[in-house]
Amino acid sequence: MLSIHVLSPNKPDSLDQQRLEATIDMADVLERAADVMNKGYSPILLATAAVIFAGSITGITTISSRIYDFGFWPEGPDEIARPLIYVAAWLWLLVDLIRVSQQCCTQAKAFKSSVYSKTLDHIRPNPVISVYLARKCDLKFDACGMLSLDYTFFQTMISSVCAYCIVLLQTSDKLIPTFGSDVSPFEISLSEPTR
Repeated sequence: MLSIHVLSPNKPDSLDQQRLEATIDMADVLERAADVMNKGYSPILLATAAVIFAGSITGITTISSRIYDFGFWPEGPDEIARPLIYVAAWLWLLVDLIRVSQQCCTQAKAFKSSVYSKTLDHIRPNPVISVYLARKCDLKFDACGMLSLDYTFFQTMISSVCAYCIVLLQTSDKLIPTFGSDVSPFEISLSEPTR
């Protein structure tokens, strides 16, 4: 059955008001669905972020140890590409995961600001919209509440990898013997400590 909306003269914006309320209801359902997805996939997101971080650290450690040990790539240029592709694949997965979650959050914020501007256009206050705006909380994807999946997580990961590389470089001279040394790293680890 086709319903026809007739605007009454004393309520010129009743159709717009109904559409706005229906849009808010749909946005509320979508926000609850995003929260349920976040709670369901939160452990998986945490494990994925940990594996990506560990994979990146492993690749960077492999590259830096080969360069430090040999000063070059002894196997040839094909051996250069494998660890770099490995690190690039892990980082691409992380960037894509963060990009998708950031887009969802940005679109939710844009919708809430458009709803707010629509309510300012109406002269009379609407209780449904007022309640929606009063409980307005930002949509956020996080991994078990430990870390937020947005671009700040990517910046934090880059800074921790850089800090790891700095610590690795500072301790490598003390732990790994140089080329001119007659002692292998295995003999150093098995020998008695000097007092």
